[in-house]
Amino acid sequence: MACPKQVEWQRSHRYIEFEDYHRPFLFPLEFMSLAIVLVLAVLFNFATIITILRVPSLRQKLGNMLIINLCVMDLITSLGSMLFSFIDIFYEGYFLCAEAFCRIQGGLAVLGCFGNFAAILLIALHQFIGVFAADKTTITSKHIGLMIVGCWVFTLAMVIPSVTGIAATSVYTHGNHHCSPTWVQSCPYYITCVSIIYVITLPSIIICYCTLYWKVKTSREQLVIHEDKVQMDDRNLISKDQGTTSTRTKHDTSTTDQAIINDLSDSSSHLNSEVSMTVVKNSSPYSQASYKKLSAVKKSGSCQSGTSKTKSATSAKKKVTQSHEVHFRIALAGGLLCVTTVVCWTPFFVVYPCIRNEENSHTLSVSAMWLAYTNSVLDPIIYAIFDKKLRKAILNHFHFLWR
Repeated sequence: MACPKQVEWQRSHRYIEFEDYHRPFLFPLEFMSLAIVLVLAVLFNFATIITILRVPSLRQKLGNMLIINLCVMDLITSLGSMLFSFIDIFYEGYFLCAEAFCRIQGGLAVLGCFGNFAAILLIALHQFIGVFAADKTTITSKHIGLMIVGCWVFTLAMVIPSVTGIAATSVYTHGNHHCSPTWVQSCPYYITCVSIIYVITLPSIIICYCTLYWKVKTSREQLVIHEDKVQMDDRNLISKDQGTTSTRTKHDTSTTDQAIINDLSDSSSHLNSEVSMTVVKNSSPYSQASYKKLSAVKKSGSCQSGTSKTKSATSAKKKVTQSHEVHFRIALAGGLLCVTTVVCWTPFFVVYPCIRNEENSHTLSVSAMWLAYTNSVLDPIIYAIFDKKLRKAILNHFHFLWR
């Protein structure tokens, strides 16, 4: 049953003159598109949160708590704003029946928007500190807790003016199935919100991920240079050993097997401090001919030491390479996250500025609002794509959905 204000609005010229309202294809298009976005946003964000909390290895990683915080912000947008817009598609104008309810819905939309940007900034700062200040600062669970609390305090502080009516009261916007702040009533509030997002938050995120990418790229280049230098030293050392072996062959043809073994032991002791025993075996003719005798007569401690050092160096190199790959994926995911957030939310602020008070077309209003909603779907997808452990855990926990 429609309330008087709702009936009055439906009979007004604003509703009747909006041709977009009466196009037969518009209703199924709005209904299907928003239904898909709503279901995917709720499903992916809940799946990410549940997986992180249930898997010990993911739960113990402090950075994932910030991802949970981001997913909660996306769920606020999905369940606190998107769901009510979905209801309005079938029951247009019902927000007009309860002004307080409209303010709450508009406040939750602003909360989801600012909370999303703040959560992404915290993730970027956490990664930045973890790479550039790891030797000076250790991030603990208390630090993560304080970061999350600060995120919520800041976000709520930005929402209070709209919810309480101090500035930019949320009203039902004709044509986009949503309650939005009336920015025209308070341009200073609008300018403050836009400045915090586009002048402070976004540049900070970009700086964090650009410097992280630069650090990974520089470290990779240094690793390649170091490997080339080590290989050159190895070749020089092996060439020197071959020359020494050839000289001894010409002048010491009457040397006994025991002398050869002692000589090889001394040589391998020197070589294994720089290169692996495998290289010595394959490069030195003396070692090639006498390796069995050397192994049978004396298990050289220096040989074992060289092999151990080689394995340690290989393991260290593998860990460094894996670390580079992880941080590269983090920088790429952060950059993509930043781009999608800007692309999704910017049209909303452009379509509803504070400098004009004109009605937008229904199609334009809905497109801007639906695009902002889409950001809630993209956030968990991006992290699942670039985090192999998270993606694998989600697939293992929710495999029954596609069986």
